[in-house]
Amino acid sequence: MAKICLNRPDHTVIGSIRTETSPGIAELQGVAPTTGSNAAGSITLVGKLNSFILPAYSILRTVQNYLNQSLTFIQKEWLTVKDIHPGHVHSGPGNWLAKRLGLDQAPVTTIESASAVLNTIDVVVREEVLGKLISSIDGKLMPW
Repeated sequence: MAKICLNRPDHTVIGSIRTETSPGIAELQGVAPTTGSNAAGSITLVGKLNSFILPAYSILRTVQNYLNQSLTFIQKEWLTVKDIHPGHVHSGPGNWLAKRLGLDQAPVTTIESASAVLNTIDVVVREEVLGKLISSIDGKLMPW
């Protein structure tokens, strides 16, 4: 996903890296860090997602969601903010959370997530999602 995004002209890559051993880390080392979004920071979904079991993580995501919303209100013609949730991804942290929620593993593979995020970036119209959190998996709007 990093290679695909970095090869797109006139695009700035915004994402997160969970480990220094992630594939494609070399390409991202020189990119300035920024913020992402996640449903764990949703106040509305605390009970449904049981996000109260991860208070520090949820608080961090809430702050990131706030920053994303703030960027929405300072948008310029050259800046597009699309808050995209990548899904509950089959990763170390994703599977850890899945087990606490009674699942064997997180339901979305990293390939499915990456494809869905890239598709969402390409098909979602800026004006339709401005200030909203959208699920890359099903395209539905998610509550903050």
